Amino acid sequence: MSADPHTLSDALPVLSRRALPQELRERVLEEIAEQVERERAAALDSAREGLADNAGAEGPDEVEVARRVDGAPPEALGGAGPVRDQGLSGQKAITIPAAPLPKAKEVDEGPLQDLDGGLAVIDELLRHRGRLLRRIEEGRESLLIARSMLLTIVVCTMAIGASIGFFRGGVQVAFAAIKLPMVLLLTAAICAPVYTTLKAALQHKASLVADFALILCAVALACLVSVSLCPLLMLAALRETGYHAFVLLSAGLCLLGGLAGYVFFFQGMHQQLRRGYRLVTIALLFVLAMVSTQMTWIARPYVVRPASDEVPFLRDYEGSFLEAIRKSVDSARGIYDAVGTIDEEELYP
Repeated sequence: MSADPHTLSDALPVLSRRALPQELRERVLEEIAEQVERERAAALDSAREGLADNAGAEGPDEVEVARRVDGAPPEALGGAGPVRDQGLSGQKAITIPAAPLPKAKEVDEGPLQDLDGGLAVIDELLRHRGRLLRRIEEGRESLLIARSMLLTIVVCTMAIGASIGFFRGGVQVAFAAIKLPMVLLLTAAICAPVYTTLKAALQHKASLVADFALILCAVALACLVSVSLCPLLMLAALRETGYHAFVLLSAGLCLLGGLAGYVFFFQGMHQQLRRGYRLVTIALLFVLAMVSTQMTWIARPYVVRPASDEVPFLRDYEGSFLEAIRKSVDSARGIYDAVGTIDEEELYP
């Protein structure tokens, strides 16, 4: 192997000061050159192994490797700016492209590890939803996910209901905190078998536990988003906001949380279904809309005027949500039933 004059420039003065035969001097130069090449190859192999082991770690776009002849360890494995593979004189630069940083999708597609508990499930729901959807689709730890989401829904909806009932105060705080979890859980319990039946009818893999876990995760995400906005309800109640304005604010905050839950649920459904996605989507939207609105109507009132003398736990069951909407539209047009006008609290529970 021929000697590089740049890499051997530091060794030539030492050899020239010694009275060595020409043949011996050339042999020494060849041995030095071979040793340099071996050390350079070993340094590059070590750097490549380090890149493979640390592919998921943060680092720059290039990993620079430096190697000195005196046997010192590499100066850097990562860092900003180019670093040269110095050999004997530091004239030749070697840069090795680093592996790209993992994206969020790559993290979600990585190997699944066992969940430590309920908090780990909530963490995946908020940060790594793709990974959580994979667990549900593969049927891994579905019972743990369902239990964790069930507890999350109960705690969050109790906080949301209490915040809504705080507008009236008193016993209405407890009433609303009790009724809201019942409404959401009964809605999930009715819709989960419908989803499983539709999947089975389209010859997809159907599991009631996994489907129930998916719906609970969607409801839990909606509750987490909504409960984060509850301080706005408390602030509005303390500022003595008007009745109708508070009702609209409560509905708006719940709508934001519901949209987040719907998006997550339909993402999971799209991942599970290979055919018939639109049909199942339309059917479930209809079922969810009918069940959720009717359950909410039955469990009214949630917001009660502060001046009300009585605070009922449930109003008398009469009509339906759609009928109340029809009466409200007729009232706006000046058309009233023979019985008389409609109580505003019945229209805006």
